[in-house]
Amino acid sequence: MSTELITQLIILATAVVGLYKAATYKPADAEHSDSKEPGPLSEALAGLISFFGVFAFMLAMPAFIWAFTWITGNIGSSGSRKPVVQYEVAYKRSEKPSDIELMLIAASQIPSEHSRGQALEIVSERAVSEGNFQVATAAASAIPSEYSRGNQLREIVDYLNNMPDKSMQPSAKASAD
Repeated sequence: MSTELITQLIILATAVVGLYKAATYKPADAEHSDSKEPGPLSEALAGLISFFGVFAFMLAMPAFIWAFTWITGNIGSSGSRKPVVQYEVAYKRSEKPSDIELMLIAASQIPSEHSRGQALEIVSERAVSEGNFQVATAAASAIPSEYSRGNQLREIVDYLNNMPDKSMQPSAKASAD
């Protein structure tokens, strides 16, 4: 039996008991009180409090069950906030997309989140090996899994960090002069 089915059965049983108590409700007898005869306002108020007490009993158990279900359902989601994105690389495909761009488009359309993440990792790795860091970053940023996305983006950063700085090296034309 699933937890949801057990919860629904408990709620049903509580509702049946509450309806039975509401149907067989009789106000308290005034004969048993030793004090002076109460006025009509106090009798009406006592009747209302007694009547609503039955419905409070009927609603208490489903409220506790709902609260318990809500709390247990949200236990793991308290820390799953989206990371703050400081910078984004806007990616627009070219008029005649290359193979790597077509791979990015195809991978991003895969319906299964897990398969899409794996395909986007492959696209990112291939784009890095081809030197197309814009496609690599776009693919890595689109990976659904935070852990895999972080690893892939870190690999791009490490690869770029380990590349020799070509701006400091003399070009062939400058060295010929």
